[in-house]
Amino acid sequence: MGSDPSLHAHKKGDARHSHSKQVANQNLLLIAMVLTLGFSGVEGAAAYFANSLALISDAGHMVTDAAALGLALLAQIISRRPPSAKHSFGFGRAEALAAFVNSIVMLGLVVWTVVEAISRFYDPHKVDGLTVTVVAGIGLLMNVIVAWVLSRDKKGVSTRAALVHEIGDLLGSVAALVAGVVIQVTGWMPIDAILSILVSLLILKSTVSILHESYHFLMEGVPLHIDYLQVGKDLRNVPGVLAVHDLHVWEMTPSFPALIGHIEIADIMEWPAIMARINDMLLDKHGIDHVTLQPEEVGEIADDEIPDSAVFHDDDTFYVQCSSGEAGHRMHTTLGVIPRTLKYWSAYMV
Repeated sequence: MGSDPSLHAHKKGDARHSHSKQVANQNLLLIAMVLTLGFSGVEGAAAYFANSLALISDAGHMVTDAAALGLALLAQIISRRPPSAKHSFGFGRAEALAAFVNSIVMLGLVVWTVVEAISRFYDPHKVDGLTVTVVAGIGLLMNVIVAWVLSRDKKGVSTRAALVHEIGDLLGSVAALVAGVVIQVTGWMPIDAILSILVSLLILKSTVSILHESYHFLMEGVPLHIDYLQVGKDLRNVPGVLAVHDLHVWEMTPSFPALIGHIEIADIMEWPAIMARINDMLLDKHGIDHVTLQPEEVGEIADDEIPDSAVFHDDDTFYVQCSSGEAGHRMHTTLGVIPRTLKYWSAYMV
């Protein structure tokens, strides 16, 4: 299906950002993925022969790291695609989806490591401390390089999720290295399982944080850095604005919040000036650039235009009983403002 670029175009007075996601250098993710995947194979083989849970869990972390990096890379490629006739907002949410999946996988790995470590307390395994020490040392160096590469991209949520994986793997290498040294020096095997559990608990907090952030974004929640109630108050305080309703704030793509709503004003001719003031306020105070508002003109009417017997209310919503020919219907205001002060209402049949 074709697409009309003019429908997605932003002109003067519209949002300054594009629906086509601008992402960091994808080569960073590619380099990190190749390094991680390559060494995970070496570490996995060494872990098998050394019979070390710390090394096995570290190798497992590296495999999931490589998958996370590949998923983040794919998400960034997809997110750069422009809007289409079927996806008018573009594909920026692909990054959040990748972060969510990566976090779920990481939680699964944490659970497996803890369960396996606990089982080793009841069934101790002999571990080759020298092999663990050497391989863990090399892995630690590799993880430091990869983490440094990923840290250069501070904006992409999928890259940050992959970085959490990498930090977890780095801690896993540290734990494996310590376990190897302790086993070589003392021969105390339980240290291998203990450090595996410790690393799993350390990375759990970061994993849950990324999971919460990506889930909140996918559910179109209010951006975490924006106070929804304060936005509503600030809108009502803009000169010319009488009331605000049907207000929604969300993020179309990570770091790009959007707002839609209905604004009640006294004179529709004043709307261009009011809208300009609203745009300036939202951008300066809340960082909201993509704004779509519907003006609704409100005026005074005489009290005798609405019979008292026709006015009734249900909690904060006021109704007026009306008729059109033989059909009866009610008219209401969604703001809980007595209809006598309104010139226009939204009507619906009941």
